[in-house]
Amino acid sequence: MKLDCCSGENGCLEGEEWMDCMSNCRSYNEISPEGIALYEAINECVACDACAISCGENMSEDWLTCQVATEINVPTNPCYEDEVEEGEIACFAWAGWGGPCTDAAAQCMNDPACVELDNCINDSWDESYSFDLQEQCFANYTDVEEIYWAFQQCIYCDACDLACAGDAASKHCDEYFEK
Repeated sequence: MKLDCCSGENGCLEGEEWMDCMSNCRSYNEISPEGIALYEAINECVACDACAISCGENMSEDWLTCQVATEINVPTNPCYEDEVEEGEIACFAWAGWGGPCTDAAAQCMNDPACVELDNCINDSWDESYSFDLQEQCFANYTDVEEIYWAFQQCIYCDACDLACAGDAASKHCDEYFEK
């Protein structure tokens, strides 16, 4: 029976081997169902939400605990409120207002300059869109650009990467995942 699921150098078992090892630990140590639930809640919070990006070698969807959580909690379609049908949840609204990007959204939405930058960028997407117009938006609001990107990238590149994939190209997700 294997009870050492991770080495001291953070080399952990993966997949079914991990699940078997954890099951053995639970049985061997006679851990209560309540204790298991608390342990799993911590793992889910860390791997799927709080550290989904900083634990970067694995995306949140790579962890079995997040796959289960994602299937239950994360709306995958549609991205925006104006696209929802009865019984659906827009991922953008869910992620930024009560979901995993709530803090990043609040930081931007509570800063008047960040709201102005967001409005400027949103206004630039009308029929007369130009790259120069967006560049001017960022030039006018350089002091809040970082919190704006944290808000946008959390939603488009992480929490709603599937539901909002059509609009994610302009969010520099390749740079976001490298952080």
